[in-house]
Amino acid sequence: MTKKRIWITVVTVLVIAGIIGGVIWANRSDSQQPQDDTVLVTQVSEIMGLSSSQQGLQSRFAGVVEPQKTLEIQLQEGMTVAEVLVEEGQTVKEGDPLFRYDTAETTMNLEQQKLELEKLNNTIESQRQKIAELEKEKQNASEDMQLQYTMEIQESTASLKQTEYDAKVKSMEIEKTQASIDQAIVTSTMAGVVQSIQSSTEQMGGENASQQSFITILAQGEYRVKGTINEQNMYQISTDMPVLIRSRVQEDQVWTGHISEIDTQSPVQNQSGYGNGNTDAMQQSSDYPFYVTLDSYDGLMLGQHVYIEIGQTSTPHTEGVWLYEGYLISEEDGSYSVWVDAQGQLEKRTVTLGEYDEALGQYEITEGLEQSDRIAWPEERLQEGVSVMVE
Repeated sequence: MTKKRIWITVVTVLVIAGIIGGVIWANRSDSQQPQDDTVLVTQVSEIMGLSSSQQGLQSRFAGVVEPQKTLEIQLQEGMTVAEVLVEEGQTVKEGDPLFRYDTAETTMNLEQQKLELEKLNNTIESQRQKIAELEKEKQNASEDMQLQYTMEIQESTASLKQTEYDAKVKSMEIEKTQASIDQAIVTSTMAGVVQSIQSSTEQMGGENASQQSFITILAQGEYRVKGTINEQNMYQISTDMPVLIRSRVQEDQVWTGHISEIDTQSPVQNQSGYGNGNTDAMQQSSDYPFYVTLDSYDGLMLGQHVYIEIGQTSTPHTEGVWLYEGYLISEEDGSYSVWVDAQGQLEKRTVTLGEYDEALGQYEITEGLEQSDRIAWPEERLQEGVSVMVE
């Protein structure tokens, strides 16, 4: 009985301890969450993007101005360049000649191919005549010879089909060779600037000629901006997101645009040390290029280095108070108000509006609000006197 009572006592203590621990954990968890009767408020300066916490976020990326289109011309396999007709940095128009192939050897190959085709055609004619003769002889042959003639005719017919196939292949080779001669002078298919030309030692088209760019031309006129983002902060951008392009030299010189492409198929490996401040623990991560289509590229230069500011369509205001129109409450008397943190409790305060920034969707608040004030997003459940919690 004594052992049984001891066991019951131990179990009872454990159960009580578990209940107490659960209550403490629940109270602790609840203390870290906003209550149903509290409202989150945010400082006006933070909403405007001026707080130190927001300035620490990675929202600005380095970028470079590049052409909207690039033309890469590869050499035909087996062809040799006889003469390059342009030079790097030269401006070309659509249809301008770029280089000329050496067609001397190609012309000799063409003549050889034509001779081979002629032989094949002669063989085809001979095979057809032979089959016709066998068919004629078979008609006059005895029954004992019929099977032999049939087998010989079938064998000759198979040889004829093979020769006809070889002739078709040879004809295609001739067409391809003739096209190479006819297209000995290669022209540009767009206007632009010649960016690069391979050296003379690389002017012979080899097995990888179709994968190498012999001449690269950058399109003129339409520009785009290329940026790079790390996989760690890839979540910050998405296609169609508005951006602001800012000059590195003149901070007040800006262009607008949107992210048109995020190239996740072309990662660039790099190494960076992160985590626990240990730079010796190098971990590999990938960078991905993304591209910005500009609303206007007046004043930009090809190759110019710029800043890409994510999520911006205009320069944010730093002076005074500018508030997104969604925070404003339209009252029946025509005035406007906002929900403000008044010493820990919610208060509706009337504000006076000034100018409207259509690009940012913001109103200037000339009276009733300061950058240091904290405000809440308007909801139907809000009422004065409710407790607030700083976001």
